[in-house]
Formats: sequence, C-alpha cells, structure tokens
Amino acid sequence: MFHKEVSVSAFTTIKKAFNLACSEYIGLFKTHYPVASGGGMNEANQTYYFCKSLSQIIDDDLSETQVKSAVSLETPYGKSKRMDGVVVSPSTAEVFLIQAKRLKSAQMNAVIEDVYKVYESRSELLDKIQKSDDSINYKVYLIILADMWLHKSTPRKEVNRLTIPLWWAGNQSEEIKHNFIENKFKFKLLTPERYFVDDVSEIIKWENKNQLIHRFFNYEEALPNKSVLEEYCLLCGSCEIQQGNWD
Repeated sequence: MFHKEVSVSAFTTIKKAFNLACSEYIGLFKTHYPVASGGGMNEANQTYYFCKSLSQIIDDDLSETQVKSAVSLETPYGKSKRMDGVVVSPSTAEVFLIQAKRLKSAQMNAVIEDVYKVYESRSELLDKIQKSDDSINYKVYLIILADMWLHKSTPRKEVNRLTIPLWWAGNQSEEIKHNFIENKFKFKLLTPERYFVDDVSEIIKWENKNQLIHRFFNYEEALPNKSVLEEYCLLCGSCEIQQGNWD
C-alpha cells in the first residue's frame, strides 16, 4: 500500500531533526567547513548528524551510547541497494530510510534515481531489517539529504546550480521565501526547466511542502568572519513510501 503524504507527526519529527542537525553544524563550522570551490560534507557526515538528531527527537531520554547504537551510517544491503542510514523506531512504529548526496547540478538526476531505487526496492530493503516485534504496524519514510555550495556555476554540460533551490522546493515555497527573499541572497535564483516533484513519478506523490532548505545566514556571533557560509545550504526532503506491515 502507499499513503498519500507524510503524516503531520512524522513530518514534524523530520523537520525538528533537520533543524537540530543544522544547529549541530554550527559547532562543526567553528573549526572547519568544506572548501567552497570543492564538494560539501561527505554522505557519512550528513547521515550521522541527521540520524543522531532524529534519534534524539524520537526519544530525548536516549543516552549518548544508545544514540550511537541507533545510528546506521552504511547498512550493507548490497552493492547497488545500500542505504546511507536507517533509523527504526518501534515506539512510534516508524522506519526512516535515508539517502544522502553532495549536490551539484550534475547530481540532480542522481537524486531522483535514488528516490526510484528506494521506492522500487523498499520491500527487499525492509526484509534486511530484523523486526523486534512482528505485531508493530510500521510506516516507512524515505528521507533524502543533500548539501551544496550555492554560487554561480556554469561548467560545460551542467545547468547553473542557482536553479537548484527552486528545483528542490518549488517556486512558491516558504523555504525559498525565508532563506532567499526575507534574508537577502547575493545571487539571483534561476528558474529551472522542471521541479523535483515533477521529476518524481506521480505514483510516489512527493510534495513540495516536505522539501526543506537551510541556508547558513545570520551567524555572525557564532561564526565571525565566515560570511562565505551564507552560500552553503543543507537540504532535506521526505515522503511516506509504505504504510502498514512490511509483509
């Protein structure tokens, strides 16, 4: 079965976890951060911070040891069917499958491919997880994480990466308004030919409202002399991909 949208409670949990992970990055940036001309944080870092935050949001009484044990950086589901992270929450009857990317315009298609790969293989992936209680009726969510440097980029055979925020969140998104309009951005965002939700099949029913963006602006006190970080963005998108029992 497939449910139309991420439930309010699950999406609220995901959003809180994403915001917490973004806050954790501030501490990290006090000592180092990715070179603007290079890639972003690797997929393991993205996954670790998000899974750690998600585990804490689900159960804020978890000890540090329990949080670490709840984080799965690379669960080996096979060479072509490996999730970057998995969080299983019996207390809320939810499973979160997580894929991460360092996003440039060249990887936009790869993100969509990840969505299809997980959706089409979801039953096989779930069979690799040992259930502690067969009576729990789990809902399953796919979370796509990404990070990127958002500056002018016109390499041959790539579209300008200034199209990515609108491609990710949609033209009328509150995320666009908050991150780039209310908090001025020095480059003008460009309109993409298509949008993320257009690239995902209608059967999956991905929605713009579940697409989050965090741009690191207004952190002068915490990160003095690091204004370049205003061009660095973390992205998070989510969708329910299976409702009910895994079987």
